[in-house]
Amino acid sequence: MTKGEREKSTADLEKVTDHVEEVDSESLRKSVGAVLNFEHAPKKELKGTTTVKVAADDVNFLIQELHLEKKEAENLLKQHNGDLLQVVKQLINPSKT
Repeated sequence: MTKGEREKSTADLEKVTDHVEEVDSESLRKSVGAVLNFEHAPKKELKGTTTVKVAADDVNFLIQELHLEKKEAENLLKQHNGDLLQVVKQLINPSKT
């Protein structure tokens, strides 16, 4: 490999690395924004005392952003009466919930 080829390869690799870092930080920004927006959203009243319905969007958020299994995400939401923010808080700092 010539010096020119090596420099071009290094520059190409740097472009790919920069792109991946931008995508990851954007994803993180959106996730944190979703949690913060959820905290300020009006709370939904839960009907019934034995059945807790969980929002599919909340389950998908936990699966995609926190890499939980579907059943685990559903169970955590049910344990917290469907409150996504409380689930995230527990996962971040389990000793304070």
